[in-house]
Amino acid sequence: MTSNWLTLDSADLDLGGEAPILIEPVVWTIGASDAAGDGGANRLYADDGETGQPLFDGGGPDEQMTTVSRFQTAIAVNGHIVVAADSQLYVFSIQQ
Repeated sequence: MTSNWLTLDSADLDLGGEAPILIEPVVWTIGASDAAGDGGANRLYADDGETGQPLFDGGGPDEQMTTVSRFQTAIAVNGHIVVAADSQLYVFSIQQ
């Protein structure tokens, strides 16, 4: 088995240990708080599952979430990605 690609260092994206989800062929991750509880990017990211190329870099001010706790994992349902933050539930639409 060989690796096709790797993401940026998690410190660059403020990833706090969240499990990625795969909606073929896209890998979705969340930038959240780190082990010390420091606030992270609180944004949703998407990378092409085949090449690792960024497809969504967290968006603009309207896509910023409130504090997302470490180890939070998004779920995918009916064309949406759902993320539970500390004080709010966020639902993102996936463009097909």
